[in-house]
Amino acid sequence: MILTSNKLLFTLIFIAFTSVMFAQNVESESSLLKNAQTSLQAGELEKAIAESDKVIKMNPKNVSAFYLRGVAKFFKHDIDGTISDLSKVIEIAPKIKDIEKVYNLRGNSYFLKKDNEKSFADYDKAILINPNYSEPYNGRANIYYERGNFVKALADYNKIIELDPKATAAYIGRADIKFDQGEFDSALSDLDKSLELTPNVGSAYIKRGIIYGLKGSWLTSITNLRKGAEINVQSQSPYWGNLQTTISDFDKYIANNSKNANAYVVRGFINLLRDKQVESDIDFKKGFELNSKLENELSNFIKAIKESK
Repeated sequence: MILTSNKLLFTLIFIAFTSVMFAQNVESESSLLKNAQTSLQAGELEKAIAESDKVIKMNPKNVSAFYLRGVAKFFKHDIDGTISDLSKVIEIAPKIKDIEKVYNLRGNSYFLKKDNEKSFADYDKAILINPNYSEPYNGRANIYYERGNFVKALADYNKIIELDPKATAAYIGRADIKFDQGEFDSALSDLDKSLELTPNVGSAYIKRGIIYGLKGSWLTSITNLRKGAEINVQSQSPYWGNLQTTISDFDKYIANNSKNANAYVVRGFINLLRDKQVESDIDFKKGFELNSKLENELSNFIKAIKESK
């Protein structure tokens, strides 16, 4: 399950939201807030926090400053700080325009802390406030998925796509469910769509590579696995393209499909690309024991990959 993909459009949402909120501030506060917003857009998180701090000292009820600071803290991975600042926004102005975006971000923050009850409550609240806002459906679908409620998770992903046909995360999430249900071709279709919309999602390439491997299309499989691994190495965000999450999901798949020779070979390729030679050789050996034909088919291919590293 790609649990982190609902973070894709955060920056744009933040900027739109804070712009709406500027109108409530006096001029001296507004200039500081604009500086904070500019710093946030430039990725200068410490400056954004410092400018927001100044505003809060001037006006302890300035919700824009708390929101901007919460956003900056989120990208600094200070999740507790994010939750604190967003809770302050909700306390001060529970009915402000676009408050559903605050609940959604706080829900995402709780999700990262693995507090799914609070996360789910915030997503539900955001949806109640604005049923046409697609982001919280994605977070809620992730939780439904974790709980094994695939029917409700799928309904939420379908709702997102209905509201926003370009929602990359929804296609990836829906592909996860279809993968778990053995609908590989349908899962590939959704992954293809996600990469058409957003070509730099490492986890989508990894999952597509896994499926092609399970189908025995080894060259296509390794091409996708290699691409996904490269993107993950280059990624600067801990919330996007999480390779370890994808591999952990695949470990569970193998545990439930322990006689699937292709699955071990696919994991062998993944470990090979991760420079985990011992784990890779163990998986290849297991796969070949289950299906000796694969050894003849893939030995030279594996050798070539090892020599290319």
